[in-house]
Amino acid sequence: MVHGDAIQLTGLAGSSLIGFLLVLSRVGGLFVLAPGFSSRMIPARVKFVMAVAISLASPPRETALRVDIKNVDFRTSPGFNIAAVAVIAILAILYYVWW
Repeated sequence: MVHGDAIQLTGLAGSSLIGFLLVLSRVGGLFVLAPGFSSRMIPARVKFVMAVAISLASPPRETALRVDIKNVDFRTSPGFNIAAVAVIAILAILYYVWW
């Protein structure tokens, strides 16, 4: 939905369940990848319960559901486009060689 000069993400995260799952995926990544939290000394169940608790404790904010696009320039330079195509070509060659 477009509201003025901002896109409301309520279509994506409008329901409480979807919003909770988005927050949980972010917080869960912290417990999987962050040093200290990703240690094997902390059982997986404890990490999961902590991630769920933090996700439930995060209150939804109206400002978090808006992205201001009024002054955003979506154009890219020709150099960026050429570099992007080069990266894709290199990845395609690597994929072809090793798989």
